[in-house]
Amino acid sequence: GLLRADGKFDDALAMLDAAAEASPEDAASWRRSAALMLFESGRVTEAIGRLEALLAEDPENADVRHELVTLLNQRGFRFDANEHVRQLCRQGKATPDELRGLMFPTRSFTGLERKPSAEDVELIRRNGALNVARAMYSEGDVVEAVKVLRDSELVKKKNPAAYAFYGMALIESQHFDEFEDWLAAVPESARRYPAYWLAAGGWAMRQRRFDIAVGQFAEAVLREPGDLAAIDRMTQALAAGGHQGEQERFRRRGVLIDRLMNLTREVFGAQRIDPAAVQEISALLNESGRSPAALAWFRIAIDQMGSPAAAVRQLDQALAMTKEQEFRNNNRIMKICGLDLKRFPSDFDFAKAGSVENTTTD
Repeated sequence: GLLRADGKFDDALAMLDAAAEASPEDAASWRRSAALMLFESGRVTEAIGRLEALLAEDPENADVRHELVTLLNQRGFRFDANEHVRQLCRQGKATPDELRGLMFPTRSFTGLERKPSAEDVELIRRNGALNVARAMYSEGDVVEAVKVLRDSELVKKKNPAAYAFYGMALIESQHFDEFEDWLAAVPESARRYPAYWLAAGGWAMRQRRFDIAVGQFAEAVLREPGDLAAIDRMTQALAAGGHQGEQERFRRRGVLIDRLMNLTREVFGAQRIDPAAVQEISALLNESGRSPAALAWFRIAIDQMGSPAAAVRQLDQALAMTKEQEFRNNNRIMKICGLDLKRFPSDFDFAKAGSVENTTTD
């Protein structure tokens, strides 16, 4: 503590690393402390990297995973945080706040005291460029979000999460020339993120390649099935392509997600958790192919009832079933409302295809 207060940060960090080496049985705790100290000092990438290394060695370490969720959310890396929450759901260890985050999967997780400006360097430094850009995007200030990301070290260094979000913001703000440059430069690692597929789908829509757009949006929905914006884009693409049956299924899914968000607000806005509302949330999540999250919410309801042994045993059995491949395959189909992906390819090289106006795919 004194070393940190005196500004002798590297010395303090070295002491924590030495303690981890000297005490193998307590090494994880020392290494975790070092990671948190790095985060507090602004060395975010190093901090997250250290926690991820700890988790790679011990994937069942829920404490480290909770810590990662918090840090990633604070800096705007929502999808990475959500992936950890989904794993916590599978382990039966997700917290209510983490489950709430899954219901609003793309919004800035940390509220900003005032409306951010692209010129507010200190606010961006303190809150993180990606987090600030998310806050702007959520409020409809897409052009400002582009400015923040364009000037950020994250985009300059092609951080995959930030670069994917940057592409989505470019297409949304109609920076089409800049988007073509983005297409030519985007790293392969960005394809992990829903924002990449939303960007690609938006570009396909502009090119009037509607079935190609459906394939891109499907990839986004599979990754982040609770993103209402992704569902809405999918519905629009299906309508434009003349696929009325599929369009109606996704329209209904959008209604379901809206209901889930409203129920979540009700649950967290009440003085006491309403078991009936939690059970409805669980049922709707299960209906939309999100069984691990459904069971995590059901666990909240059981906790409210005093965790009767029979109910806990039944819940653990259901959770074990979600790990079976057939079960996961069925959930995958449910997430995209039974859409036949063979009809809607996602494997399309936009950079090679170039800009083709007024092109349709039948």
